[in-house]
Amino acid sequence: MYHDMIERLKKYNLTEYEAKAYLSLLTLGKSSAREVGEKSGVPQGRIYTVLNNLETQGFVTVQAGSPAYYAAQDPKEVFASIRESYCNSIDDLIRDLMQFKTESSLYTPFWTIHSERGIQIMAKNIIRDAEKEIIIVTNEPEPLKQLKNSLLAVKKKVDISILVFDKGKFTGLGLKTRQMSKELAKFFEEMHSGYNEMKYDRVEEEFFLLIDGKKAFSIGFIHGKKCGNVINVSTLCYMTRRLIGIYEPGIGISEF
Repeated sequence: MYHDMIERLKKYNLTEYEAKAYLSLLTLGKSSAREVGEKSGVPQGRIYTVLNNLETQGFVTVQAGSPAYYAAQDPKEVFASIRESYCNSIDDLIRDLMQFKTESSLYTPFWTIHSERGIQIMAKNIIRDAEKEIIIVTNEPEPLKQLKNSLLAVKKKVDISILVFDKGKFTGLGLKTRQMSKELAKFFEEMHSGYNEMKYDRVEEEFFLLIDGKKAFSIGFIHGKKCGNVINVSTLCYMTRRLIGIYEPGIGISEF
């Protein structure tokens, strides 16, 4: 655990020596530089520089004297300050980047996203843009766990239906799910098989998201690599929505 904590602290702009010294001070309490050096393994010739750097970054306070004594700042206070500074920095960056953004009218009916972050961003954006209805078809709970907060955020303004292949896998998730009919399950299996035949690649789909009967997004695996697929063909999405309505009467909003 000690080595793991050192690596995690290094992600917040601390050197290895600084991380070791801060962790040692948390353990020791108020201590002299010599005591911190002995505990942390930081060479005595470097310990004063390391502790001064930690003070500059707000991780340590110093009690002047001969010798001087050092104390670790409360981690809650330190990282609350880091979080606030980081969030403010991101807000400033977003505002500045938006000045460069140009709206594009390029229509792309299909496209694929390969990065995990890109998949999550796209899924959350599509959920956020829903106006009336969200229908989800899935056989795995993990994508729902990752998107739970986004779904709860729009729950009051849109109707959300989550159809699952095996309801037992989704207990304790905190989202209402519905066991899909055998007929609908068969439809998705056949649609999936047909897609694979046309594309010549085996797609292991685990999550399908349909928004307002106009836009869809799926998450799955091709050759073992995760990908997200955007389907921006309103006619195809509308037909899929109508078929879901046939196999699952009463689901979603009535206009479909």
